[in-house]
Amino acid sequence: MQIGCPSCNETGCDECNNEGWILIKECPQGMVGREVMNFIELADFAKNGAFPVTGGTLEQSQSFLLACRFLWNEDSQAESQQWDKK
Repeated sequence: MQIGCPSCNETGCDECNNEGWILIKECPQGMVGREVMNFIELADFAKNGAFPVTGGTLEQSQSFLLACRFLWNEDSQAESQQWDKK
């Protein structure tokens, strides 16, 4: 799978060897830590209207909501890129 380079917005840079895209050779889940995966799971629940209950993660509500917005934006961009390549 290949994705547009997030460092240069597909214009070419040192991170992508001036190609504008990065080849993903392994499962993306293995590229991030458990904490990020937990955030992704919580964001998926929130996207479907099932916000976590008070306590634990919800005590960090502002950062949780910011992380959700970031994740949803990234997900939307990735989806858009997939449709553009078809």
